Amino acid sequence: MAEVKKCLLRGKEREMIEKAKEQTVREIEKEAMRCYNQVAEGYEMPTHETVRNFEAVTSAFLKKELLGRTKPGDLILDLGGGRGYVAEQFERLGGIVTLGDISKGMLKCAMREIGSSLNYALLSAFELPFKDETFDLVLTLLCGAYLRSETVAEVYRVLKPRGLYVVTETPKEWTEASQSQRNVQPDKIWFKDAEGSVVFLPFRYVYYLEELASLLSKFGFEVIIKETLRPGNLIPPESISTVNKNVAKTLGMPVQDIPMLSALVVSKP
Repeated sequence: MAEVKKCLLRGKEREMIEKAKEQTVREIEKEAMRCYNQVAEGYEMPTHETVRNFEAVTSAFLKKELLGRTKPGDLILDLGGGRGYVAEQFERLGGIVTLGDISKGMLKCAMREIGSSLNYALLSAFELPFKDETFDLVLTLLCGAYLRSETVAEVYRVLKPRGLYVVTETPKEWTEASQSQRNVQPDKIWFKDAEGSVVFLPFRYVYYLEELASLLSKFGFEVIIKETLRPGNLIPPESISTVNKNVAKTLGMPVQDIPMLSALVVSKP
């Protein structure tokens, strides 16, 4: 009888844990929709100079590492792709690209600026509306606020065997060095909307490069490339953001050498 009671208790505990996880996921989804809908029209503002720095370094990495790994006709999912600057690049290379985002505002901006050459999907990364083994390539670029186990499991599911998954994220070293300079709460990042109002978004999940690689490996992905991306000569000195200059000062290194992004290319066996 005691063993039966223990089993029942463990069952209830598991049920409570699952309910708590589900509630957290729903809260994250609502938060993402609210924040990104609000900032969508202002995302190209000059105040987002740090985002432009990230985009420049990310684009250079993708050009270097993926041009030879993708081919015309590949089915590509840009997950959390926002206004579509990466999705558009892959579409020009002949990919059949789906831009997926939880923000209607971001998708509307992308549809207006890029047009009908892309497929658009309003979705949650935690529950993708695609069949198993649909895509040749999935990207989640600068989506670390929501990069949870559920997301990685879903990406694994919708990738074809030998399909590639590409991740770029701000590393924990960068976020820790930038917190005091950004004058916000330690776990927050800010954007501005079209009216110039500040919108706060939590850094929910921030990883060291090895932690991020471990998360992906846990689900069966095989690591092909694991790299810390630095500005180097990719960003003109006059375009380096104040935040990145202050990160360099905090870390005591030239701004060209700061750990700006963690980047991984992994494969589904």
